[in-house]
Amino acid sequence: MNMDFSALKYCKVITEKDPRLDIPGFAHEIPLQLDGIRKDIMFLDEKIAPGFFLNEYMWHMPGQAIPQRDADLALAAPHVSSYDKVISFVGTNPDNLYDLCGEVEILLENHRFVLDRHFAVYIPAGMCHSVTVRRVDRPIWQYVLGHGKRFDATPCEIPGSGSGRDLAKLFAYSYGQGFELPDYRKGGGPRDEPGRHDHITLMDEEMVPGAEFYIEASWMGTAPRKPLPPDVKIPGPKRHIHPFPELITYFGTNWDDPYDLQGHVYLTLEDQPFDITKSFVAYIPEDVPHCPLYLEEKLDHRIVHFTAGPAKKYI
Repeated sequence: MNMDFSALKYCKVITEKDPRLDIPGFAHEIPLQLDGIRKDIMFLDEKIAPGFFLNEYMWHMPGQAIPQRDADLALAAPHVSSYDKVISFVGTNPDNLYDLCGEVEILLENHRFVLDRHFAVYIPAGMCHSVTVRRVDRPIWQYVLGHGKRFDATPCEIPGSGSGRDLAKLFAYSYGQGFELPDYRKGGGPRDEPGRHDHITLMDEEMVPGAEFYIEASWMGTAPRKPLPPDVKIPGPKRHIHPFPELITYFGTNWDDPYDLQGHVYLTLEDQPFDITKSFVAYIPEDVPHCPLYLEEKLDHRIVHFTAGPAKKYI
């Protein structure tokens, strides 16, 4: 098994938790959690991996509510950042992938949204916001993407009146309609394979007007992969490049060891193939070739997966 990423010239693959050195007192995008236990998995920025844009990952687990400290309350206080960001929560109900399995409150400007279904929300730079996890019935996955190289946040007062923007349009709840695959992603099997590859979220400027992030999120399931067409030898996308940096992430659902992928992901970065068995974030700079990308033929456990890039849409 080849897990030595040190020879990569441009790409960066992270499979371990960062110690979070030099994080400012106001810290990162951790929400106030009123019910359950939070497991911080990774926090990445340009200091951890040169070229990275800000990204952060955590699980919210059911459990006894943790007494809140003043510092926790400060972290959840309304604040603004100097960059656009995306915050997403994903539930783990195998019978309904859009069930959030809990309740999350999002403050945008002076309006509060309370959600109990899967969502991704786009928060423009300078918008007052906060996040509160109100209830956790079963594990909930959260990720945060920031269109900046390093974290920053400044506490703010909730405005007395809103900007007049239609804030509801900042949310994406589904994969959308009419998304066309480029040729290099065709031929390896259907785009959606229920139970094997279930797409749950697409965000781009068409889904959320003004968005500067492209996101495509999926659940990889335990159904076997469908047979490949006769002319296809390797499943998944073919070798390609993007005009923007891209993240490729896979995270396992072993609650006792969230770094255990419980499966194999086969990914080629530049010209080097890798067999990866740990939860990971791969950073691929613009115009760097990558793929094929595929999973083993049969998984025993679900894996949460998304790709993203600071772009208005997938190119």
